[in-house]
Amino acid sequence: MKNSNFETLLEDLRISFRFAWKNVISYVLAMIGVLIVAGILMVIMAAVIIVPVILVWGLEPMIQFFVSLGQNWSVLQGAEMFSLIVFLAIPLFGPFLVALGALFGMAREIVESDGTTAEGVFVWYRKKFLSLAGGGVVLFLVSLMPIALMSIWAFTVTGSWMLGLPMAAVAAFAVVWLVMTTGMLSMLFPGIIDGLSVLGAVKQSVRLTRQYFDRVFGTWLSYIAVFIIFSALTVVMIPLGVIAGLALVFLALPAMTIGLTRVYLILTDNASAAETTEDEGPGVRIVGGV
Repeated sequence: MKNSNFETLLEDLRISFRFAWKNVISYVLAMIGVLIVAGILMVIMAAVIIVPVILVWGLEPMIQFFVSLGQNWSVLQGAEMFSLIVFLAIPLFGPFLVALGALFGMAREIVESDGTTAEGVFVWYRKKFLSLAGGGVVLFLVSLMPIALMSIWAFTVTGSWMLGLPMAAVAAFAVVWLVMTTGMLSMLFPGIIDGLSVLGAVKQSVRLTRQYFDRVFGTWLSYIAVFIIFSALTVVMIPLGVIAGLALVFLALPAMTIGLTRVYLILTDNASAAETTEDEGPGVRIVGGV
C-alpha cells in the first residue's frame, strides 16, 4: 500500500471523501467554531501589535513611511518591507494556520476510529497550539518567502509590476515552487499531530517524500486537482457556484486532511491506518460513532 498507482490514488480519494461526508456536520460545526476563535485571537494580536506602534510612533509618520518607501523603492527596502510584513502577518494569521493544523487532529480520529466530534478540533487546537503554529510558520516561510523575494527583485529590475515575459517567469516559478514545497511538507501537520516536534515533523515529511515520492506527491497532486475543479465550479452561475464553494470548504478540505493523514500513517507503518477500508455504515452524523 506504500507505493502509488492510479487505483491506489483513486482509493485514497474515495475513502477520504467518504469519511469526510460521513462526518460533514462535525466538520461544519468544528470549522465555524474554530474560525470564530481564530478570528478573535487575530483581532487581539492585531491590537497588541498595531496599537502600541501607533501610540509610540503615531499614525501620520507611519503613513509617510509607507509613502516614502513606495517612492524610493529598492531591493534592500523591498526586502526590509517584506520582512516587516512577514513579522506582522505571522502572528496575525497564526491562529488560522493552527486551525488548519487542528483539522488534521480530527482527521487522525476519523482514520483511527471512523469518527470524530465537533469538540475534538478545540482539543487539538489547545493541545498542539504552539507546535501547530510553528509548523504553520515553517510552511508559510518556506512556500511564500522565495516567491515574494523574487517578485521584489523582478519589480526592482523592471521598474514596474511585471508584464510579459518577466511576469510569466515569476508566475511559473511561483506555481512550481508552491507545488514542490507544499508537497514536500504535506506530511508536516500529520507528523505534529503524531507527537513530533516541528523540526522532527519537517524532517519526517521530507524523508517520507524522498522515500515514497510517488505516493506522497501523487496524493498531494490528486487533491490539488480536486481543489482546482471545485474552485473552477465556484465561478459558474448561482446556485452551482455556491454549492461548489461550500463543498470546497466543508468537504474537499476535510477530505484532504483525512487523505494526507491516512497516507502518513500508512507510510509510517501504522497498522490501524492500513486497515481503514470503505466499509458500509451509517450516513451523515454529528458525532463520529453515532
